Amino acid sequence: MRMRNLFFISLIFTLCILLTGCYSRFPSDYQSGELLMVDDFSSPNFEWDVWKRADGSTVGYYQEGLVFIINSPNTDYVSTLNSTYSDVHEEVIADNLNGLMNNGFGMICRYQDDSNYYAFLVSSDGYYGILRILYGGYAVLNGGELQYSEIISQGKGTNHIRADCIGNQLTLYVNNVLLAQVHDDVFSEGRIGLLASSFEEPGVAILFDNFTAVYP
Repeated sequence: MRMRNLFFISLIFTLCILLTGCYSRFPSDYQSGELLMVDDFSSPNFEWDVWKRADGSTVGYYQEGLVFIINSPNTDYVSTLNSTYSDVHEEVIADNLNGLMNNGFGMICRYQDDSNYYAFLVSSDGYYGILRILYGGYAVLNGGELQYSEIISQGKGTNHIRADCIGNQLTLYVNNVLLAQVHDDVFSEGRIGLLASSFEEPGVAILFDNFTAVYP
């Protein structure tokens, strides 16, 4: 009976690895420059969290991208991948579909839950910041408040966003220009993903495309 139980435990563990991907690799298993994830969102792959709310707000596949539509004020939507990473280099292209200026969008790393993660945020009126969301509270780590840069494409402009989470160093690039670099030790690992935010004005519509994640 004991051998039979061990056989079934081994079988379940093997199926878990092969079929569901629940096996987590250690950081030492990765090689520098190894591609962790690439997605052009041309078709659903069941890797991202997608949904639709009663007010029409949604995170879903649209025009070969992943769209965030937020029809409620002062709301953050996050979509993450299932895998957990410590160090990662992420990049994505973001388009503002309707030209709404009062918004926020970007990437996240070391996501624990909706109340705990790092965010690399850009807005369509030219502001940016590296944020720590801790127990639901927001702290802008670069200078205490969002900073302005003409590097950011405003209005309906397209922005190339890059976020590096390496050790305790967090770095934000926009359109291939380094805008902010900070150090923080609160989160050491977690999920990666995408973020969009509304403020006083609802109607945010951000389309993400060409997402990549690489082990640095």
